[in-house]
Parts: sequence; structure tokens; C-alpha cells
Amino acid sequence: MLLSLLLLFAVTANASYYLNQTVPLNPTVAKVDISVVYNGYYFLSDRTNFDVVVLRFQPWPPRVMPSIHVGANPNGIAVSTTTNEIYVGLDNSTLAVVDARTLKVVAMIGTGGTNRCDEMSFDPINQVVLVANPDDDVPFVSFISVTSRKVLYKVVLHDCPDGVEASAWNPSDGLMYVSAPSTTAHPGGEVKIFSAKTGQQLWNFGEDKCNSKGLDFNTRGDRLFMTCGNKDPNNCHSLVYTPQGTKVYDIPGLCGGDESDYDPATDTWFTTGSVPKQGVAIVNGTTGKLMQILPADAHISHSLAVDSKTGALFVPLNAGIGVFLPS
Repeated sequence: MLLSLLLLFAVTANASYYLNQTVPLNPTVAKVDISVVYNGYYFLSDRTNFDVVVLRFQPWPPRVMPSIHVGANPNGIAVSTTTNEIYVGLDNSTLAVVDARTLKVVAMIGTGGTNRCDEMSFDPINQVVLVANPDDDVPFVSFISVTSRKVLYKVVLHDCPDGVEASAWNPSDGLMYVSAPSTTAHPGGEVKIFSAKTGQQLWNFGEDKCNSKGLDFNTRGDRLFMTCGNKDPNNCHSLVYTPQGTKVYDIPGLCGGDESDYDPATDTWFTTGSVPKQGVAIVNGTTGKLMQILPADAHISHSLAVDSKTGALFVPLNAGIGVFLPS
């Protein structure tokens, strides 16, 4: 408890991160997907064992809890804060709903597709989870009520040959923003904006040669960070846009990534990348400056999650879960 309190007061906007420890996993994990932090726990999609890895870090130190068996390959993860549940997208076009208190699966929800449910986001105002089915013959997104656990709307996306990736809820306008790595109109990537209340797409804007994979808003909702999926070393960057589609920052240095996360305590974005080498980039949310690149492991280190209370950053590594702390 004392260390947790010390960490809370030690975090600053320009802190340098270091690897504090690596928590080994048994059984070992070789393939992972998305991860989240919620209420002192770290949850990671374990695609080796069809589980969700659970790491409890409050009170400190971090320790492995029994994994949550979900019965199929897990992919995206989102937290429904209003119902205290974890939503996990599975390969069989279903979502496992996990009670965050008991860490047990309490429901399964189908989206009517044939392939995986992948990345998700949560709208706390309308109490809706948006989930993507990127690998069906025609990709689509579903809007699911977390109170009734029913699909409210399904939107088919005929203009997305490469599927859809991450989504993010904007606290400033209450809308949901969805990453499309490539569309008919915008081959370099597009952000589609939806209303969770009606399920309608309202507008979109193109990206600057990003082919985005990860999306995250800051707390104010006036800046949208994009993890660029392109792996061109001559055009390797991440981007920050306004919700209206105006580019604010072009951040060179790391690309070919997947998940990103935002720490409101320090106004900092964290993002994975594989070009020019595997790593985790730390970006100042105010200036758009690349502050640090942390070393990581190829293939497995494409997701991450940060806890704003302690500043702890969790990254899957070959040896287990890497726990990075601010110095």
C-alpha cells in the first residue's frame, strides 16, 4: 500500500519509465491481443490458452490470479464501468461478459457473424459497447446494450476492404470513433464517427498515410491519438487529430503498432510499434513530443495498458508481463 501511494505522488508528465519487474506466467503465453486495466487489475487476451490473463496489482506488488477461461480465442477487451463488467471479443463472433468482481463469465452475446469479434469501446452515457467484426466477408460493427446484453444496431461497412480496428468514445461530443485502416475513399486510413444512440454513421475523415490500428482520446476529448499500422520506414509516424479531422501533430519515430492507451494523470499517450524496431513509444499529450521508446519483444508486445493511479505500465513480453514504472 505504501509503495502504491508513493508511486501515485511520484508520477509526473515528463517521467522516464524503466522496467521494474517481469511477472512470469504459468502456463506460458506466446500469442496475445488487447489488454486493459480496471480497478487494480490488468486483463490480457491470451491467445495461446484461450484465456484472459489476470494480474492484480493493488495492493502492490503485482501477482498473477487464476486466468478466466473464455472457451475460444480472445481478441479485443473493453470495460463496462456502469455494470462493472469486462467484455471480451472471441473468434466465434461472440462476446464473453465477465463480472469484474467475481472474475467469472456471466453471459455470452453473439453478433451474428462468422469470424472474430475484435476491438471494442464503451459509451458510458448510452451504456453501449461498440464491437468490430473485421474479418467477415463484409466487415461490420455492432452496438450492444450492456444493460439488456442485446445487439441494438448492426452497421455493415462495404467500403472497408481491410476491416476495422480500434474504436474510442469521445467524452466531448459523446460519439464513437472507429479506425478503418483503408477505405475506398481513403486508402491511407479513415476514421468513421458513429452515434451509439442511433447506430448511424454521421461523418468520416481521412488519415495522413497512417492506416491506423489504435485510437485514444485525451480526457478533454479534443485530441485523438492514432497508432499507425503502416510499416513503411520512410513514412513511420503516429498522428494526433482533432475530433473534426484536423491534424495537430505528426510524431515520427515508431509505427507498425496496434494498441495505444492514455494516462489522464500525466496527459501522456503510450503506443506499441514494430518499425524501426519493436518498442513502446511514450508521447506527451500537450506537445505531441516523443519522449521515450521502451524496449519490447517482437510479435508479443503489440498491446499495453497503463494505470493512471500508480503510473504502472503493463506490456506483455516473452518472459511474462513487463511492469514499467516512472522514475
